[in-house]
Amino acid sequence: MSSAMESMRQDMQAEMDRKLQEEREQAVELQRNLEEQMAVELSRKLEDDRFELQRKLEEYRAELQKKLEKERAHMNLQLDKRFQEQMATMMARIQKEQRTSTMKK
Repeated sequence: MSSAMESMRQDMQAEMDRKLQEEREQAVELQRNLEEQMAVELSRKLEDDRFELQRKLEEYRAELQKKLEKERAHMNLQLDKRFQEQMATMMARIQKEQRTSTMKK
């Protein structure tokens, strides 16, 4: 009888070992699936963040371009104004010289 009980105990131990091995394999599979899912989510998050940063960069560039164009227009206006002032001064000087040379004659 003791050999029958020993055999039964060994069968039960083997069954428990088999179930334990199955649970370990399931745990490994779950861990692998979880890691894959986390990697996919992380990749998606990184892609979303990259897209958002790219969008913000484009907005910043557009805003900077507008500021540069506005500043360029302002500088061109100032240059035109200075040029007109210098031309007016030069024309006044030429007219004055012409009047004085005409008076001398």
